[in-house]
Amino acid sequence: MNLLFATAQIATQPMVVKINNQNILVILLTVPNNKKKISFFLLHAYCTDFLMCQILDLYRKKNIIFIEGIIHINKKSINQANQISSSKKQKYIQLRIYKIQPYIYR
Repeated sequence: MNLLFATAQIATQPMVVKINNQNILVILLTVPNNKKKISFFLLHAYCTDFLMCQILDLYRKKNIIFIEGIIHINKKSINQANQISSSKKQKYIQLRIYKIQPYIYR
């Protein structure tokens, strides 16, 4: 777990998912990367309660925001279509949002 402060762009429309009788907001964010191979990182971001209402009311797809949260790297196994017995591990970045602020253009 690491604390993250970043400028991000909302890649998908925010959607609410119900897990264990709790509403969770899920968003896919893009964060700029300074490495040569990949120009953007994709983050799977989620939040609950007060921030969920704020994000649904104020932010839409392609908005640029400042975010603060805790970042995790998770692994997900993917089954190959032609080889059923073997599976491949894919890493993805997950972010729990604590604060969110709009980016104001000048």
